[in-house]
Amino acid sequence: MELNGRLDRRVRYTRMVIRESFIGLLARKPMSKITVKEICAAADVNRATFYAHYADQYALLGAIEADVLRALNEYVRDEIYRGEPGEITLAMFRKMLTYIFENADVIKTLLNTNTEDLNFQHIIIQMFGEQFVAARQGGAVSAEQAEFIFRFVAFGAIGVIRCWLDTGCRQPPAELAELLQNLTFQGMIPYK
Repeated sequence: MELNGRLDRRVRYTRMVIRESFIGLLARKPMSKITVKEICAAADVNRATFYAHYADQYALLGAIEADVLRALNEYVRDEIYRGEPGEITLAMFRKMLTYIFENADVIKTLLNTNTEDLNFQHIIIQMFGEQFVAARQGGAVSAEQAEFIFRFVAFGAIGVIRCWLDTGCRQPPAELAELLQNLTFQGMIPYK
């Protein structure tokens, strides 16, 4: 299956088809109502093939979430510690929203309630929270205040992102990043 650390093309294709089929089902129905049999039928693979890659549908969900989180973290990592806090946040929002835009179907599905688990959302918040609070150390607010501010911003940002995804990502990522940036640092004060 692996050649020199690389997955065989057939293995990559099979995993891709299984994942896409699962995401399609998860977009329409709750996780608890999805069976391995359904996933296999949608992906046009047999159960033995499915089980060669994943223990069950929950392991499949976990693998998809882990891949998205790893990619998202790599995508924004370089922006986290550059410049002043406002610059860091805007650059991070731009990169994060660009990644989300490019992977809208998967992210929208992982953030919806059909997964019956808010773990993905909480991991994203935790991942950026640690970096946000660390960037605020030595600033005008205490670590505790920075944590409260971050939680307020994070849950608001998740709500905005979910709305953006639900309405078809009509605004470009850079425009939405600017809105989130302004809401983060200026609140509800009107801006240009």
